Amino acid sequence: MSRADDGTTRPPRTIVLLPGSDRFEDFFDKIGVSLDTFRDEFTGGWLFNYVRALRLSGVRTLLVYMSAKVDSPVRLTHADTGATVWILPSPRLHRRLRNAQRRFFPESEALVGVASYAATPLRAVARILRQERCDAIMCQEYEHPRFDVCVLFGRMLGVPVFATYQGSNQTRTPIERALRREICRELLRTLEYSRSSRPSRPRRMTQPVGGK
Repeated sequence: MSRADDGTTRPPRTIVLLPGSDRFEDFFDKIGVSLDTFRDEFTGGWLFNYVRALRLSGVRTLLVYMSAKVDSPVRLTHADTGATVWILPSPRLHRRLRNAQRRFFPESEALVGVASYAATPLRAVARILRQERCDAIMCQEYEHPRFDVCVLFGRMLGVPVFATYQGSNQTRTPIERALRREICRELLRTLEYSRSSRPSRPRRMTQPVGGK
């Protein structure tokens, strides 16, 4: 619990963190980590150091992954950090696009990019935001279609959206490049408006580092 400006106690702020890949298995299958291993044994790294760093600032972090290996939402508790992890079924459209790409156009980066825009089940994410009383959305990479989708999604719900950058650039098509430029311009305009209309005191943000 943290203290509000009037001295009262308030619950910790809560954010949803969406990692920068379409599916859980896109990354973790490559390193031999199953959902059970992720829950019970996986520690350290950028992801959970971010969870710890945000906790030091009074922020509770929920991790939300998508997966083609589950048929209904699964809620887990990460053993090492106690963080809540949601695993959501990949949308049907995303599965179909990925299957078509792999079967008929295995070299098509453009189709991979198009499929990424359909990778986030927005209704399911909206339910989690309400159920867990989340204050904001954070995307691991802003150079990813999920960030574009979440910015528009956040506007619809009135939920702020943030993003980090870790060096990944998955911009695959001219349309994606144009859309991301416009999204970033709009975010800068919003930031400038917020600064001019609602000035506030500077706040400290803890930066996670590598290692456990």
